[in-house]
Amino acid sequence: MGNYVLILLFIALLITCTNVFTINNTYSLVNEKKDYDNLNLNSKKISLKDIVILENVNSKMNLTSGQIFKLQLEENPSTGYRWIPSYDGNYFEKISEEYITNSTSPGSPTTHLFIFKALKTGEQNIKMIYKRDFEKTIVNEKVFFIKINP
Repeated sequence: MGNYVLILLFIALLITCTNVFTINNTYSLVNEKKDYDNLNLNSKKISLKDIVILENVNSKMNLTSGQIFKLQLEENPSTGYRWIPSYDGNYFEKISEEYITNSTSPGSPTTHLFIFKALKTGEQNIKMIYKRDFEKTIVNEKVFFIKINP
């Protein structure tokens, strides 16, 4: 009887991991191919092709106040590891955060997409920390240095 219950719990966990579409009402997992060419912000359509992609870790990026930019980092949320942003909310606003995957296989890597808006002038950074929520150990860390011009 005990093994039967464990097997049922394992199957339920597997189904949950492969069919998650919303995690904590903040993060979404996208299992279907989606048109990411456009983003709707406050009923205003913005082309993602016009959004700056921050890729240069540990080097200074120049942005202008009001500019929208994105960070894309690969992760494996089924293991509990995820990228957690750390930033000053006076300088940056997180507009959107999504998981993008092309596979429904459990354990396959996904892209964690963060879209931010630069709010005011100054020099700040966004630190991305890769860890499990329930552990203190940081597995990886990436820092994006950003100068926001008027």
